[in-house]
Amino acid sequence: MKTKLYILFLFISFLAFSQELPPILKYTPNLYGAGNQNWMISQDKNHYLFFANNEELLEYNGSNWELYPSPNETIIRSVKVIDDKVYTGSYMEFGFWKRKSNGKFSYTSLSQTIKNQFLDDVSSRLQRV
Repeated sequence: MKTKLYILFLFISFLAFSQELPPILKYTPNLYGAGNQNWMISQDKNHYLFFANNEELLEYNGSNWELYPSPNETIIRSVKVIDDKVYTGSYMEFGFWKRKSNGKFSYTSLSQTIKNQFLDDVSSRLQRV
């Protein structure tokens, strides 16, 4: 009787813990060809992924990577897809990327219109006081 109970318990526990795990893929910087740190991720309506990266804006369509250099050569720290635009933010720069007719993105700066209102950082403000 103990053996049958043990086999039943073993069978039930096997069924309970035999759920399939989703596949996990690791993408190294060598594979996508950019910096080793990603700060933020956003997804568009076509399920393309966009990564704010130390060196560039990364676009991944599920099989290929496309890289877009940072407009002011600083770390892109934020990315957010809204409708057909990909908004990014980096040090002293923010704007949006929009897909052109050739399928590539072009950048439009929004910070250029208010550039003279930017302060470098808190320490520069304190030095002026």
